[in-house]
Amino acid sequence: WMQKMGGLARNNYCSLCMECVKNCPYDNIGLYARPFSQEHKLTGLDEAWKAFIMLTLAGSYSVVLLGPFGAIKNFANLTETMNIAGYLQYTASVWFLCLLGVPLLHGAVSWLARLFSGERKVSLRKIFLGFAAPLVPFGLLIWIAFSVPLLMINGAYIVSVISDPFGWGWNLFGTAHVPWSPVLPEYVPLIQLGLILLGFLIAFQSAYWNAEEIFTARRARLMALIPIVVFLTAIALFFGRLYAG
Repeated sequence: WMQKMGGLARNNYCSLCMECVKNCPYDNIGLYARPFSQEHKLTGLDEAWKAFIMLTLAGSYSVVLLGPFGAIKNFANLTETMNIAGYLQYTASVWFLCLLGVPLLHGAVSWLARLFSGERKVSLRKIFLGFAAPLVPFGLLIWIAFSVPLLMINGAYIVSVISDPFGWGWNLFGTAHVPWSPVLPEYVPLIQLGLILLGFLIAFQSAYWNAEEIFTARRARLMALIPIVVFLTAIALFFGRLYAG
């Protein structure tokens, strides 16, 4: 990962591969638990684009796998529909949103933040990166929310499959014929909404921390927060509507 451990101040580029621990000849590397979302700074546009991609793909996966949009599902399901034109249209839309659409929208939010703050001398790039940081924990919680029905509904198949993993008629643990029974499906939307709300609150906290570092005047930072809070709220409402109907 080309990281110098002695000067590592952020864990954004740490993959927890543990190679540093295994290879340090002086046993001078430690691993410490830290509070969730404490890394609230982004230093490069590559990190910002990763946040945009993570959030956008959470939306595209949710629309295709959990949403009620049959046409989009058919476009994405190339292997069964063989609709190449529709698939290319779907793919191009996802690429556009990931790499250009959502970044442009975030750029407009950042420009409005600077406009609302009244501090025209503040770098737009600094605002862009500072307010992209909240999308990281928000996107992560949305991905977790997306996974809830996959675990609680489809996860029930694990009980039977674990006894017959290849479908060869085995019954290794005596659970091959246990019927599929989803776990508390009526609570899935509530859990998802709770996770989205938690993600929104953490994202808001991250946005506030970054606003404190970008804008010196209290009124300027509060005014700058208005566009990003509206943006975060719109994201929460979109996914809330998608998951809970």
